[in-house]
Amino acid sequence: MLGFRAILTSAVILWVAALSDAETRPNVVLILIDDMGWGDFSCFGNAAAKTPHIDRLAKEGMVFEQFYVNSPICSPSRVAISTGTRNQETVFSAMDLVPSLMKLGGAIRPTSLDGEDMHQVLLGKSKDPRKQPLFFSCPPDRKNYYGLENLPDLAMREGQWKLLCDYDGSRPLLYDLSKDPGEANDLTENHKDRVLSMSKRLVEWYCKVTPE
Repeated sequence: MLGFRAILTSAVILWVAALSDAETRPNVVLILIDDMGWGDFSCFGNAAAKTPHIDRLAKEGMVFEQFYVNSPICSPSRVAISTGTRNQETVFSAMDLVPSLMKLGGAIRPTSLDGEDMHQVLLGKSKDPRKQPLFFSCPPDRKNYYGLENLPDLAMREGQWKLLCDYDGSRPLLYDLSKDPGEANDLTENHKDRVLSMSKRLVEWYCKVTPE
């Protein structure tokens, strides 16, 4: 009988502790939005657009003015938030997300689907970067942007290296993002062979994906 009472008493104590913990635990809803800067909300000073519902959340909740996400895109940022870790070594593209999820779900991948299977990275079991380089073409209206004039037309990311150049391969800029994420030090003079190889492939890619 004493054993039963001890078990019952312990159960009640644990139950009360759980209730107390639930009452004091904060209720946090984290909303992660792609391509949304801190100054896009009217509660942070945007006069061109009104965001009354977000403003209300800010007014009734708590506002943090210093917040940084793991990546410019949502997929690795969500993984960083859910796992509590950050990976600045792996090159991951948004188009890699679908084939990675298809692999995790056991779905058959269409041969026409772009992107690479990076599911081991999403699970935190690997830091290996994608095998193929990433190519970018800047929008025509972004030649001058945020005070910067005559920006390069094309960009390429291959491992730690990022190259920028114009449509014809001229005006190349090369950065080692592992040491210079802010792209402050141009290394074209130190790695001329790499610049030639990357700019050639970048221009070839652009000619292939754009109409004659």
